[in-house]
Amino acid sequence: MDYHLQNVLERVSAGDPDLHSTVLVKQDRTFLKFVKWKEGPDPGIISFNPLVFVLVYKVNLQTVKILLISYNEEILEDLETKVELETEMDDSLISHIIFNLTRFHQPCLGVPEEGIRDEEISGFLFEKFGDKIYIRSKKMCESAV
Repeated sequence: MDYHLQNVLERVSAGDPDLHSTVLVKQDRTFLKFVKWKEGPDPGIISFNPLVFVLVYKVNLQTVKILLISYNEEILEDLETKVELETEMDDSLISHIIFNLTRFHQPCLGVPEEGIRDEEISGFLFEKFGDKIYIRSKKMCESAV
């Protein structure tokens, strides 16, 4: 693994043992994915869909990219930083990764169903995933259950 990615992996893991990492390799690029599992409604049960995760990878030999991504794959923060060969990542970047995963995140709660007066609109689900908006019929969702 690349020196800088190995450095990030070791230091983030040491900085907060509750953060979990995954190393992903696609073609010739290595990605580090960091998440913090949250306890579910029942004690001892974790949520496997964290609200956010951090993805770290090398753009080139001297550039590291750090992305903060929401559960629906919207990029919330896109940070690129220059690095020197065989030099540790700056402490502030490691702290920034840990902070983004341990702080409170509140997704948009939307509009309560009771607040929708237009019957035509109330029959649909609107969802953003990545950079696209999806509109689905609630009737189709109910028939799939």
